[in-house]
Amino acid sequence: MDDAKVSREDLYRDAHRGLRALARPGALVSNSADVDLHVVIDELEKLVEWAIEAADADFGPSIVVAAPFDDARWVDGGYIETVDLDRGTLEERPVKVDAHSWRDSAMQRAARAYSRAGQYDMQPGSDGLWILHIEPVEGHDESWTGSLTGFVVLYDRDRDGRYEALAHVWTASQCQRRGVGTRLVREALANHKIAYVEGPLSEGGRRLLQVAAPDLPVSP
Repeated sequence: MDDAKVSREDLYRDAHRGLRALARPGALVSNSADVDLHVVIDELEKLVEWAIEAADADFGPSIVVAAPFDDARWVDGGYIETVDLDRGTLEERPVKVDAHSWRDSAMQRAARAYSRAGQYDMQPGSDGLWILHIEPVEGHDESWTGSLTGFVVLYDRDRDGRYEALAHVWTASQCQRRGVGTRLVREALANHKIAYVEGPLSEGGRRLLQVAAPDLPVSP
């Protein structure tokens, strides 16, 4: 009994130790080898939450697309899906999200990862037109799942019926340097009359636009 009891304790301490490596930078987390087991167990819930946040930032959150897979939307290793949160009904959208289901949705989790990466006070919300880059994982005839590895958000600031402002671009960190952001921006430019980019820009955003949209003006 004692050996089994020690073995279970070691499992919890090992789990704590592994998850601690994925904690938020600067987070105060106990050393699992130096504290009582109850402290280790109490911290596991927060560590799991941080690990999920890290996975979202690194590889993108899991997302469900409630529509058959469309080969025409497959572009250079990713699936491009557009979700208009300003127009249409929830039932018409391939990604079932609105103001009521926004919290902890894949899009909100990706927006949260974007705001943390840029150290922004605010994050994109449940409005605007979102162009998503999804890497498929598995599916059925009428729906499938994948990883949301990037997005572009456009806004109709002057309410004239067209999306003229490119406001946000995000790519999961482990998917960068694979052209995801460039594909998304070019998809936006090909299908919408983008007039300007909303600043300020991060250094990464500036480099991306130099490649994908060098002629677009930047609004402060």
